[in-house]
Amino acid sequence: MENELTPIPCIFKAARSLINKVLLLTFETQELDEGTIGSTMSQIEKYGHLIFYPNDVKYSSENLEKLVDKPVAAFKSARTPSQKLRQLMWIYYTKLTGGDAGFEEYYAGQIGKLIQKWQEEINRLEENNVQT
Repeated sequence: MENELTPIPCIFKAARSLINKVLLLTFETQELDEGTIGSTMSQIEKYGHLIFYPNDVKYSSENLEKLVDKPVAAFKSARTPSQKLRQLMWIYYTKLTGGDAGFEEYYAGQIGKLIQKWQEEINRLEENNVQT
């Protein structure tokens, strides 16, 4: 794992200057797989470089290789579509409310609405098929 980039989708939440001229940066993320969590936790108190792309900029192995001059084959998104949807919903919710308190309830409600919508669509199709 040494010298390997670890991509972590995140929100840059805060920056604070400390008395010893250190800049303390705070990032928030969610839904990391166990490998990424382990890799990230193993880096605590180690020196490295932070590469942060603001907004939802698309990245590729090629443009990061040019940026850091290292192979980054491991820098490919392994997120499932449902994980991406949850992340987008989390970003929207935190921007809407200014925090993530209550997100789980919000998420469950939104997923419930999606399930209900698709069930209604299935029912509509079934009704149309029976009538023909």
